[in-house]
Parts: sequence; C-alpha cells; structure tokens
Amino acid sequence: MKDGKYCLLAIDDEPIILDQIKNVFNDLYCVYTTEDPETALSLIREGIVDLVICDQRMPKIKGVELLAQIKQLDEDVVRILHTGYADLNVAIDAVNIGSIHRYESKPVNVKNLRQVIKNELEKAQHSKDAKEKAAQMENMETMLDEIESIFVDPEEKSKG
Repeated sequence: MKDGKYCLLAIDDEPIILDQIKNVFNDLYCVYTTEDPETALSLIREGIVDLVICDQRMPKIKGVELLAQIKQLDEDVVRILHTGYADLNVAIDAVNIGSIHRYESKPVNVKNLRQVIKNELEKAQHSKDAKEKAAQMENMETMLDEIESIFVDPEEKSKG
C-alpha cells in the first residue's frame, strides 16, 4: 500500500496491455507496470505490491513460474494470471505451481476485472486482519500467563 492506496503490479510483454491497465486502474490504485520479470521481483521485494496481474506467455519466463517466485517472496500478494490462450495445463499449473488466486482470460473485460481486483483485495485484507488479531490474542495469552505466574501461588497452581 502506498499513500493509502492498494498497489497493483501488471506484468506483460505487450506495452499496449500495460498502458490499458494503467489507464483503467490508475484512478483507484497505485499502478506499476513492467515487461521485465526482474523489475517485478524487485518491486515485490520492496513490499509495496498488494496484487499482481501477470501474463502467462512472455519471452523471458512463463507467468506461472514468475507467480511462483512472487509467492516465495511474499505469499500475501494476490496473484492473478491472465492469458489469451485457453490451455487446461496452464490453468492447472497456475493453481498448483503459482498458487494463483484467479485465472482470467484475455481480452480483459474491464468491468469484470475491476470487480475481481476489488474482491481479491478485500479477501486479502480480511485474511491479514485475521492474522493480526490471532497474533494479538497470542500475545495477550502470553501476558496473562506471565501475570498469573506472578500473582498465583505455585502450590495453588499445582493443585488446580
């Protein structure tokens, strides 16, 4: 997140697709675009990307492979694979290797993609909030155990 906006990263070897994504989503989100997988990974390492939209067929690397690397760097990043080629094996690999959240086909239906992104970011935020609450509860339990150890007589503890 940057300046209170979720950050999207679009990775595609077609500049026109990247321009379209930037034009459509720039009003709602912070949008980064790149044709280069290494630049994409660098942005992920910076920890500013919330959601990735990645093309499957690119010259340097398959989208599924890049999304798997992205997951290794930051499993909380939402991963969407989009492709213009209907291929069952790609879809299976996308789920099994890239652990994607969504598989979208090209050409992109902008209205649908807007809703998909909104829904996926909301789910990711709920998951993040739940993890934070669980960590808070664990910390509170630890603090209660410490307080109990200070105020409860050790002999009473062994009886109860």
